[in-house]
Amino acid sequence: MELLRAHISQTLLAALSRAGVSAGSKAVLVVDGALSGALSLGVEAAALRSAGVERVVALAELRSVQHSATLRVVVVLRPTLKEAKAVVDWLVVAASLGHPVHVLFVPRRSLVCERVFEDAGVSASVVLSALPIDILPLDDDLLSLELDNAAFRQLYLEKDPSCLHSVAKALLKLQALHGIIPKILGKGTNAHTLANLMLRMRREVDASSSSPESSSSLSSPSSSNSPFNVFPPKMDFDSIIILDRTVDLVTPLCMQLTYEGLVDEVFGIKTTFVQVNESFIATPANQQQQQATATASTNTPNSPIKTKKVSLNPVIDKLYTQLRDLNFAMVGAVLNQNARRIQDEVDTRHDAKTISQIKDFIGKLGGLEGDKAFLKLHTSIAEEITKRTQDPDFNKFLELQQNVLSGNQIPSQLDYLEEMVDKQAPLLQTLRLISLYSVVCGGIKAKQLELLKREIIQTYGIHHLTTLQNLHSLSLLTSLPQTSAFDTPLTVGTGPTIAPLKPSFANLRKPLAVIVDDIDEQNPTDIAYVYSGYAPASVRLVEAATGVGKFLGVGTAPIKPAVRMGGTASPARGARKERKVSWEGVEELARVVPGGAAFEMEQGLTDPNFVARSSVDKERKTTLVLFLGGCTSTEVSSLRFLSKGKGGRQFVVLTTGMLTGSRMIDSLVEKVDNVTGEL
Repeated sequence: MELLRAHISQTLLAALSRAGVSAGSKAVLVVDGALSGALSLGVEAAALRSAGVERVVALAELRSVQHSATLRVVVVLRPTLKEAKAVVDWLVVAASLGHPVHVLFVPRRSLVCERVFEDAGVSASVVLSALPIDILPLDDDLLSLELDNAAFRQLYLEKDPSCLHSVAKALLKLQALHGIIPKILGKGTNAHTLANLMLRMRREVDASSSSPESSSSLSSPSSSNSPFNVFPPKMDFDSIIILDRTVDLVTPLCMQLTYEGLVDEVFGIKTTFVQVNESFIATPANQQQQQATATASTNTPNSPIKTKKVSLNPVIDKLYTQLRDLNFAMVGAVLNQNARRIQDEVDTRHDAKTISQIKDFIGKLGGLEGDKAFLKLHTSIAEEITKRTQDPDFNKFLELQQNVLSGNQIPSQLDYLEEMVDKQAPLLQTLRLISLYSVVCGGIKAKQLELLKREIIQTYGIHHLTTLQNLHSLSLLTSLPQTSAFDTPLTVGTGPTIAPLKPSFANLRKPLAVIVDDIDEQNPTDIAYVYSGYAPASVRLVEAATGVGKFLGVGTAPIKPAVRMGGTASPARGARKERKVSWEGVEELARVVPGGAAFEMEQGLTDPNFVARSSVDKERKTTLVLFLGGCTSTEVSSLRFLSKGKGGRQFVVLTTGMLTGSRMIDSLVEKVDNVTGEL
């Protein structure tokens, strides 16, 4: 995804240039904390220095920027009221600035935020513009729009499709960099709407770029305005599969069991960055501090733990690349192997006798120190996760999850759900497990559901009556066919906005083989290893559409064997025709999966001579899988596993944001401020 990274860098540097920042200028770049990680994925610090940025400051520390008549200030922030007000508050007292402050909204301007500047009377001191950075390359095979939890709530609870415009624009930008994607598959109402919207916008781009007086913002400057220059004559992706998140609500509700998944569950990963205990990071200063802390621990038992943000960057952290897609049960062995390897390489210093040998060892020393630092970081993270996984509540959560997924329902499971509420377990964890039970089992008996709802409201607050309604609206919390008097008030207005999932999970267990009994977590042969026996239904659907993995060869016509003169059949070259990306042959599998109808579309290539020129790319088969409403780390790991398997097809994920069950539930939890109307 180097093209995308280069595009991000060029976009920011061009914006800085328009703001009057140039080499040798005195400029400060102020960045919203939520965007700092995102920008660092595409823009190197050296490039900013060369462009004239003297220093980078977090938006939270904006007040530390000293006023100066020669200072140029550029602020990069999200178009939200809180961030806009922070800049306005600083501008009110920044009268001595000699240059207007340039405020760049990512990815677009907001009328509401512009009004904040107008109402404060500081419009003359600012220049407001957009910084169209929407797709972030979290890895070579993972792209994200980083819409957080907003997209899931907007699309599926509020029925607000406005974010689809942003996704469609992002898809056009991706095709402007990597070529037209000819085959479009999808499942779900929003997926279908997005596909149509993207095709319409593509037609508009084609029409406008053919006009001599117009140019497209999607392409780089060119001497010609033909569509060929907007969408290059190549095909890095031969297909795209767009999935509504409602195709599979079970997977995000499950506790993830890969290393990266558990890091996200326990620590929370934000644009590849994670906040960890400062002691996890190997630096001389930290080691001295740890020793001092250990000495003084008896005197200050309740001293606050210092944390630091670190990047889980697979480009520089090769150990993380080894660990992230593993089932957590295998992590300890890999860490031990790396520890022994590093120690063995360190011990080679004793064998260095000649000057040449000593020089070679010194040359390796820097790399070894880096390896030791990454080993310490991931060993510390793994130890912290292990503490969580050894907690009795975690094991009960996991036991209930695995039994329910397998269809083993026993009365004590509901007793445990009631117990979680009674002992005031964290709300998100409680609602997540109750929702998982309800979705997989097709609902909860009316009387038991009534009791659970009453206890939730009494334990966590009356405002969660709205939360329960939100869960009901998405069929995450439903009763079995019988209804109760208490259930009626919670369904005032519209009923569930998504077709109930009751019959669906039971019906897809066998056809999609989502439960796999014999899992080799050390040498996995199926994607089910990511949940120790459960295969994400969303990824199974991708397998079926592309004919890889569990569904290798499904939906293809057999080739008739050649017949010799004597009548004996000889094996033909290849057992089956090449499997094209399609729902053809797997229609019934797509039908048992919830979330709306499946569809197929095609979009024409811009240049009629494209096919002839791109014949060299015939063997290159890459599918872009787009999740509308977010995807989990385990789904990404599953698709990486398929990319390594038979079939020769690679997968790249594009998502509106990275998701965990807790984040998904949190997007549906009604906050007190939302209920009272306070801001």
